[in-house]
Amino acid sequence: YNIEPRAGEIPPGESLYVRIAYSHQSVGTHILPVVFNVRDGRSVLLYLKAHSVAANVGCLSVRSSVVDLQPVPLNIERGPMQPVELTNSGNVAAPWRIDLSSINNHNSENHNFEILSVTPTEGVLEPQSSTFLHFTFTPLEANFYSCLVRLEMLKNGKASEELCFTLQARGYQHEKPLLQPHFQPTLPVQTQEPVPGCGAALSIEVLDFGRCPLRAMVSRILVLINYTSEFVLSYRWQPRGLFQPSSRLQIEPRSGELAPNSHQIVVFRILCTEPIDVCGEIACELEWTHLSLYGQDASMVEEEQPKTPPEYLAFHADHIHEPIRTNKAFIAGGQTHVSVANRLTISRFRNLMSTAS
Repeated sequence: YNIEPRAGEIPPGESLYVRIAYSHQSVGTHILPVVFNVRDGRSVLLYLKAHSVAANVGCLSVRSSVVDLQPVPLNIERGPMQPVELTNSGNVAAPWRIDLSSINNHNSENHNFEILSVTPTEGVLEPQSSTFLHFTFTPLEANFYSCLVRLEMLKNGKASEELCFTLQARGYQHEKPLLQPHFQPTLPVQTQEPVPGCGAALSIEVLDFGRCPLRAMVSRILVLINYTSEFVLSYRWQPRGLFQPSSRLQIEPRSGELAPNSHQIVVFRILCTEPIDVCGEIACELEWTHLSLYGQDASMVEEEQPKTPPEYLAFHADHIHEPIRTNKAFIAGGQTHVSVANRLTISRFRNLMSTAS
């Protein structure tokens, strides 16, 4: 682990970015306790935890071993869809499937009622990417429900590893129980200043759509900013399957380019015909192009490799063309071919030019 800077002073009303880097050089789990001290103030103990895997395997994970779904009232035909993020942190694609036996047993124990369902149940997750599992919780009683979910990572069509997490939810009759918010109220919804080393930023990082009526289109906007003065920003929004079907979320523009020191207003629209309760992240992929290279073909901007000098071959009926033998080649027992252009003498060249071929 590396932390920069490790000490400093922050003036009133200012902010400071602290960079924490993890060097994943060895396979395994690494935990480092760190003490954050404030002069004449309190001390905070932090645990930095990271896990490294081999370069030829996938690594599936969810954000927590216990996932809390939002409470759902009774007497509804079908509960809202609620996503749970699934991530592949490995360096190779990871085929996966959900073992539905635990979910089916949970439903059987509750009067054979479909308390819990999930889609999709299988897929292939590309390396360093995420998707969402869409759970539907429909309570039958005003009760607390807990179900163990088993997810298998496949190799040659068979389960090679197992990921388990507990899904918890509560059904209620009158007053909705309070849960911990996904984002704490004290968490800023936007960056105070551009992140060092990153030339782009969003005007706001949390879009709260609130309670949206069914079949009503609700819009929110944010601003994407290019802070650089020499680079063109190419961007593309990736919903990562947060909504199912994907047409429920519309982003305009979905992709585009930003000139240096410019900005773009991005509009997000949600239109749902079925109940959902969504809280998740979408991604904005960024690519940078320097102004001096903008508009050029990718093959033209590659670094030019030194060209091999041309080799000229000469042939004459009276002169046998053989590779030259050097001392090193003769000692090693091999032959090294040297270009004719490098071993034609002036006299030999005049001789070749003055006679008929």
